[in-house]
Amino acid sequence: MSNHTSGLWVANNCGSKVRGALRRYASVTTASGKAIASCSASSKTWEARQQANANANLCAAAPDLLDALRRLMRHISDDFDGDTFADDWQKAQGAIAKATGSQVKHDDIRAVIQKAGCA
Repeated sequence: MSNHTSGLWVANNCGSKVRGALRRYASVTTASGKAIASCSASSKTWEARQQANANANLCAAAPDLLDALRRLMRHISDDFDGDTFADDWQKAQGAIAKATGSQVKHDDIRAVIQKAGCA
């Protein structure tokens, strides 16, 4: 299950102006401006702001990354080589589970490995 906010997510970086004042945090919003997340800079240094911006960029990419990973997993499951990809498969399943707030289904992983004749 994934009930995250749908649509395009946008990173709004530190240093951009909001109502004439410099933003001290990076945020993630929908394209229409609905707030999703805020990434605070740990200090007013340039490096801290760059890190907050990088965190916001990663957060804004999360829905696209999740969608891309799901698509790849569907393609890979047909040609799964358990010896080569078992650890990567489990990491990908774990990432999807983390992103969607669900649990990794180890039985699904075992079934794919068995299908590949590697169990």
